[in-house]
Amino acid sequence: MDPSIIAFLVSASVCLGILLTERWHHQASHDFGGERRKVHLEAVPRIGGLGLAAGILATTLVYRDFMGGIVNSLVLCALPAFLAGFQEDITKSVPPHIRLLATVISAALAWAFVGVRIDHTAIALLDWFLAWPVLGFIFTSLAVASVAHGFNLIDGFNGLCGFTGLAVCGVFAFMAQGAGDQLVLAMSLVAFSALLGFLLFNWPFGRLFLGDGGAYLLGFRLACAGVLLAARNPSSISPFAVLLVLAFPAFEVLFSALRRIRSGRRAATSADHGHLHHLIY
Repeated sequence: MDPSIIAFLVSASVCLGILLTERWHHQASHDFGGERRKVHLEAVPRIGGLGLAAGILATTLVYRDFMGGIVNSLVLCALPAFLAGFQEDITKSVPPHIRLLATVISAALAWAFVGVRIDHTAIALLDWFLAWPVLGFIFTSLAVASVAHGFNLIDGFNGLCGFTGLAVCGVFAFMAQGAGDQLVLAMSLVAFSALLGFLLFNWPFGRLFLGDGGAYLLGFRLACAGVLLAARNPSSISPFAVLLVLAFPAFEVLFSALRRIRSGRRAATSADHGHLHHLIY
């Protein structure tokens, strides 16, 4: 069976199971509306990231030889980010700076053990700094963590984060196929299919949310896929093309931090109601 079909079926099955059993876990798993930064009013499960994680994990385990060691290792590297986000989904008590630190740790692990490294940007001065291992390590870790955090910031409307992820997966798959990069192509298609399984219940009626764990996992995986795509195909893939594909979540992080700092009323990591999708709503 095609790996993408496995990812879709497992993700959809886990998401359906969450909804069928929500009366037994709703006190822990539901996101109760009414807060200033939220636009929904009813209680909705926010652990849909379990479906995404299950789809990716099942595919990795079943096709571990086909997927390759890099993909297998990325699953382990993603654990700090996913678990910190999932703990927030359940307890609603994990501070934003702790979750951000967890995504930095995941990015650092990917740099050290998988080779997810930004070492060229086509900007001569920046590339000179990135040639220093310590600076390259810091830059890559912060860049990957920022994209992961950005996907969490845009997870505010039914389908917004999920369809953004689908778009990124689709473009990365197209770019990887053109470059002949089967690894990133497989990563993108598996994530695309697992997201489809989740979106069956997320859009348009909002029966299930991705949650912090799912958003961090999605953002981390796509950030790593983008870095690998540019690093493995420097002659055909521009780093700026990857940045353009990830522009929405990346811009949301920068814009949100600057807006909060400028306001002087909130810390840069505090939640508010001024994100782009909130303003459009």
